[in-house]
Amino acid sequence: MEFIVNRLENGRKNILISENGKCYLFKGSAESSMINLAISELFEKIPESIPIYEGEVNDDIPVAPEKMFLPAINFRSHSEETRTQTPKKPYFFTKHLNALVGNGGNVLKPKDVKYLDYEGEIAVIIGKKIKSANLKGASEAIFGYTLCNDISARDYQNDFQERLGKNWILGKASDTFLPIGPRILIKSDDEPDFNIKTYINEEKRQDGYLHDMVYSFPALISEVSKFITLVPGDIITSGTPAGVAMGGSGRFLEHGDRMTVISEGIGKLTNTVIDE
Repeated sequence: MEFIVNRLENGRKNILISENGKCYLFKGSAESSMINLAISELFEKIPESIPIYEGEVNDDIPVAPEKMFLPAINFRSHSEETRTQTPKKPYFFTKHLNALVGNGGNVLKPKDVKYLDYEGEIAVIIGKKIKSANLKGASEAIFGYTLCNDISARDYQNDFQERLGKNWILGKASDTFLPIGPRILIKSDDEPDFNIKTYINEEKRQDGYLHDMVYSFPALISEVSKFITLVPGDIITSGTPAGVAMGGSGRFLEHGDRMTVISEGIGKLTNTVIDE
């Protein structure tokens, strides 16, 4: 079952649910502020009867997060390729709403950036308000899964300063630096071991599974919730498997490059790099 934010011709949106190839109208003519409310309502209960939607479907950004947390070096294979030790505890950085762009949208390469990189990832969407959750409570708070791409300006991110560390904000949180979507796969009872594949211009660069994560989604959620209250629509990503340009290939992103992140069961997220 999928959660869809559908973009209408008049610039408004509606909220759909898709199951077995059919779409159903959950909320009509919704404002962006209603997206997370719909997530909260569907997390509590999916209605038994919803009218069929037979109009055109144009996938929009499927969530409007209040907060986003991304873990650094959270795949063992990525730790090995970057020769970076995995953190003793989950280590997070953040992005903001300016970074979000939907499926089919353009990723802007800032004019001063030489080393633009991709990181195919999976994101979990929080479905209810939680604080100080244990692993079980954290797992139970997941609404669903979607795809994302943690775009990184390596020349800014790795501009290390003594006592201050890396420049995570300018290196990670620029405009359009978090493509996300196209839909949210609503969580079922099973916890799947999703595959993550990333293609650049049809060439496969990344191919990994969630079982390679250093810290699981429940562990990541639990750690954040010790300090920060999480609410419906908040996002926590998986981290990325091996295969990024910084990992050794040196093939960084250029104008016109097409990036595609794929995970069977979740979908396909495609975006194009353009010079700003």
